[in-house]
Amino acid sequence: PLSGNPELDVYNFGTRMEGKLSRPLFYHWMFNYQVGEMKDATGKGFDFQAYNFVGSLDYFINHPVARNLGIEYSLSTGDDATTTGRYETFIPPFANRHVRSGAMDWMSMMNADMLTIYLFADLHPKVESLVEYHKFHLNSEDSAWYLADLSPAWWGGGKDWPSGMGASKDIGSELDLHLRFGDDPNRKFSAGYSLFFPGKLLRDVDWGWKRDDTVQWAYLQTEFKF
Repeated sequence: PLSGNPELDVYNFGTRMEGKLSRPLFYHWMFNYQVGEMKDATGKGFDFQAYNFVGSLDYFINHPVARNLGIEYSLSTGDDATTTGRYETFIPPFANRHVRSGAMDWMSMMNADMLTIYLFADLHPKVESLVEYHKFHLNSEDSAWYLADLSPAWWGGGKDWPSGMGASKDIGSELDLHLRFGDDPNRKFSAGYSLFFPGKLLRDVDWGWKRDDTVQWAYLQTEFKF
């Protein structure tokens, strides 16, 4: 829905809650509802209705190495072809070019169902680690797949998006390892390694993508505060 610089007049109503379910178990959830109007690049007007939900549970483990184990689920609506005259793809109010939707930024909270399981562990007094497993699905096959910068993950070759053609919503899964070194609050070093495993949507030979390659990504960065 963001192609062609559309005009948006949209209100976002949200609520969130967090707290303890028991001494080691914490919860967090957030719900956003968007309503308003959109004019596309041709000036045609549409109603705009979309919503997003995020929920997580964290279990704090009484262990010298493992700190907390968590699970998070998010749902962000996408357009439904049966509701003509209305846009339903949720637009994140505070998007940026690097968000915690996956270390490779393959997904944003637009037309997405995402499940994440994660573990924080202190491997050493100066080494903090985070291991994450993500499972990515489209919420609707009638809307595009959007990356973390809100641009569509689009393939060329004359192929339009497989809307309404029974294409799979399974984008793939990702395994991430993040490491953070040092105990100086003003200087930190971080490193990470990720593996992405393509799902059925990318492997589908009917659309000519035929992408079954496992993707690897690594990074090294430092942070200074002064």
